[in-house]
Amino acid sequence: MRLSIRFKLLVLTIGAISLVGGSISLYSINVGRERLSKAFVGETVNIANLLSTNLSDDLSNLDVFSMRLQLENARISQELLLSYVLDTEGLVLADGTSENALRGQALSDVFGLEVLSADTWISLKDEDLLRLGGPIIMADDTLVGYLYLVFSLDGINQIVADNTRSSFLITTVILGFGALLAFFLSSRFTRPIIEIAEVATALGQGKLDKRVQIKGQDELGLLGLSINKLAVDLGKTTVPKGYFNKIISSMAEMLIVVAPGYTIDTVNNAVLKTLGYQADALLGKPLNLIFSEEVDVIRDLIEKGVHKTIETSVLTQEGRHVPISFSASAMREASGQLVGVVCILQDITARREAEETTRKYSERLEQEVKERTSELQSKNEKLERYNKLFVGRELRIRDLKGRIRSFEEERN
Repeated sequence: MRLSIRFKLLVLTIGAISLVGGSISLYSINVGRERLSKAFVGETVNIANLLSTNLSDDLSNLDVFSMRLQLENARISQELLLSYVLDTEGLVLADGTSENALRGQALSDVFGLEVLSADTWISLKDEDLLRLGGPIIMADDTLVGYLYLVFSLDGINQIVADNTRSSFLITTVILGFGALLAFFLSSRFTRPIIEIAEVATALGQGKLDKRVQIKGQDELGLLGLSINKLAVDLGKTTVPKGYFNKIISSMAEMLIVVAPGYTIDTVNNAVLKTLGYQADALLGKPLNLIFSEEVDVIRDLIEKGVHKTIETSVLTQEGRHVPISFSASAMREASGQLVGVVCILQDITARREAEETTRKYSERLEQEVKERTSELQSKNEKLERYNKLFVGRELRIRDLKGRIRSFEEERN
């Protein structure tokens, strides 16, 4: 299925807008999430510092009741779920509840153990929780215990989710406007190209009265002017034969025009360069000079009017075979009389060499596979022998145990 340039340009523009808009949206979401997370962690650290300062004297005096009240008051914040004051040995002194049920117990979680060895505040995000802990130090730098807090991340996660939805919504709206703009620009850009293509097609069909309606001074406008000038020139003159000869001479593929008697009428420079001939040595000579035994196949191809491509070889002046891809097309008068045959020859030496290299590689790979398979089969046979050996040994051990058991039963 051929896709129009308008569709390609539209897809390219929308893709570029989507890529840029999506990247910016994802970047802003990630940056916002990181900023909110850092701000929340900073807030929790401030809470921890405040609690640590207030608890230091109570902890130094082992005033458990006062510590419990301060922890209960701190838990007024919905984000603070759990709070523990630990002594220097890691035992709970206050857990922020009126029952204080965990007093005298050691926290068993891994983060709690890390808090006991921390010399500053450390944190850990665990699913929807933020764990924060660190030492409680007196004004004289005396360590009197540790504070362990657990905060809920539900609130911050909800904010992030709301911001993400808003960002995606804004991005979707922007992409929608971008798609409309892309459609408008692609239509405006491709309309003159389509018109130029239609006029060029008409000129190729001989309709020399067609013209491009020029509406701008840009590159497309200049192209339209050139096509209009070309149409005027075509209407006045015919293209000289020398122009076509230059085209034929500049072709990368070999071109041979064969006369009705299957003699060589015209050759291009690619033929002379590839086969090593001078033009005088080929013109007027029979076709089998360069095609050798394959000429009958080529004659059948030409006479039947088949336009398919075959692979054969041609002979150089030194007698070397050059593999080629050959196709021919007969030129006939309106009455059907043969005027000549245009033959296109393409050197496929490089392709043949690549195919040979691929074949050798495939053979070598197949041999390596066989060797690896044989090696694997040998190892499997060894493994099977070892397995039989161990199974036989196990059976003999079971038989011996059975005999011993029978002997003991007979003794009893």
